[in-house]
Amino acid sequence: MNTHTRHVVTVSLVLVVLAIGLGAFVASGIYNMGADDPHYKPTLMMLTQMRERSIDTRAGNLQVPNLDDPARIKQGAANFNSMCSGCHIPPGGEATEISQGLYPSPPKLSELAKVEPAHAFWVIKHGLKMSGMPAWGVTMYDSALWDMVAALPKISKMSPAEYKTLVEGVEETGQKHPDAEPANAGETKAAASNADMRGMQGMKAMSGMAGMNGMAGMKDAAPTAAKDGDQFKSKAAPAAEAVAKAFHSALQNGDRKAVLALLSPDVAITEEGQTQSRDEYASGHLGEDFAFLKAARIKQISLASMAMGDAAMVRSVSEVQASHDGVPMTMLSSELLTLKQTPSGWKIVKVQWTSGRLPGA
Repeated sequence: MNTHTRHVVTVSLVLVVLAIGLGAFVASGIYNMGADDPHYKPTLMMLTQMRERSIDTRAGNLQVPNLDDPARIKQGAANFNSMCSGCHIPPGGEATEISQGLYPSPPKLSELAKVEPAHAFWVIKHGLKMSGMPAWGVTMYDSALWDMVAALPKISKMSPAEYKTLVEGVEETGQKHPDAEPANAGETKAAASNADMRGMQGMKAMSGMAGMNGMAGMKDAAPTAAKDGDQFKSKAAPAAEAVAKAFHSALQNGDRKAVLALLSPDVAITEEGQTQSRDEYASGHLGEDFAFLKAARIKQISLASMAMGDAAMVRSVSEVQASHDGVPMTMLSSELLTLKQTPSGWKIVKVQWTSGRLPGA
């Protein structure tokens, strides 16, 4: 046996022994996977290095958008308060049962504020294995995640009173509709901010078939549609669907009388994070909706309904093409209508609108 052959045999035997040893170690169950038992130091060092190198490799090509917009920071703080404060304790907050029981321990706000924006975005979007950090990109648009990245350095320096004032009255926003693009679509492009959308003149209200009034998205509309999605079917409640289509047509055509005739006197219309009455909507945002829909191009993706005796729900999803300052943009919108049968026909008793800019659009 020559030298080269002996080396090959030796290396092969070593690898076999290591494989057997590793297999025996795994099968023995000797390694404690409990979150209340820290890793061995060599294991922790290896995992930490592997995590940092993995993030470096994948976050390097991300384009960081403008993170200095006060509206973006305010919305990001509200999203953080709703989604993250149970683990990453906010100013004035106390450790929770979850935060105390996680291993590795969730980073403190002061630690999060030092993370490079691209790295922070990647971690928020994709999560981290075996850490308790979820992949928020599965359910949230990139723009909402960038909002949180923008907010982290600011809220880490706030007093409890300043933080409370910042997030008070602001709802979580940015949820994806289940028919939206997958989480990894358009990641390398800078996502449009919700703050930019909120500030667009002439695009404040995006209702009806657009289903997008308020631009920031409604907290309850998208989850409701997702939860009830399996029960919605095309033509399950044809009369209610006909009313929904008539409602859309009236909005697009600027027919004020027809729109109001389809709304119940006690209708609740959710837009811009607030619930309005029929009269409030008629005297305010209805006119803005007419103006926006007149210039927008709308492509309906789906329309389905669910019958509930003398009531029904109709859900529609649409792609809306519009422009702001001459720059084209594409939005995905969702509308959820609740209708009831009355002596004078089907009337809309609840309207919920939510929206989000398509990733990469």
